[in-house]
Amino acid sequence: MGGHAEGRGTPAYRETARLAHMLAGAGKLILTGGGPGSMEAANLGAYLASFPASDLTGAIDRLAEAPDFRQHEAFTAATMDVRGRYVPDASLSWELRGGLSIPTWFFGHEPANLFTAAAGKLFSNAVREELILQFARGGIVFAPGRAGTVQEVFQAANLTYYGIMKASGPFVFLDRHFWTNVVPVEPVLRPLLASSPLGDQSGLIVITDDITEAFDLLTR
Repeated sequence: MGGHAEGRGTPAYRETARLAHMLAGAGKLILTGGGPGSMEAANLGAYLASFPASDLTGAIDRLAEAPDFRQHEAFTAATMDVRGRYVPDASLSWELRGGLSIPTWFFGHEPANLFTAAAGKLFSNAVREELILQFARGGIVFAPGRAGTVQEVFQAANLTYYGIMKASGPFVFLDRHFWTNVVPVEPVLRPLLASSPLGDQSGLIVITDDITEAFDLLTR
């Protein structure tokens, strides 16, 4: 989960892509909302999971030449250039060819990214987000984001609080400064999950700048 407006090449974009690259390489399925920004970064990391990290850096550098999805032609041209330079073997599993995405059908301001191995579409954004959270059984990474991402944080918290579905694994908030100072979720989220009728769930919350720590938590 993360902001659709995160520009290509930003530190948050690069860290999200690197973490997804590591996780997909370890056999984890990356699942996103399929849009641009942090979602594209995650699918890109998975798309290049069979390639070395240096190729991921090169791909992001090329994409960063067209960072804004509102500049449609340049943005798409950079995407297609990267897809042409790096082509995963078709025999590889979804994990190593981009993972899965579930974009919303009608969000014209959020074009679907082209680095996913498979995509599904839903008309209802709320249903789409709940479906993503239902599938996210290995943990959820929240990259920096605004209203939509915060909605997803507390939608996940609701499902966990009441035990509506099987435990999701850790809630990993990537970027300590953002989640502590810009959108400080912990003061609300930690006491909320601590009071769950199923017992204290606050230990699921992890806020970190260290993608190695995040990787270790998500691959236990």
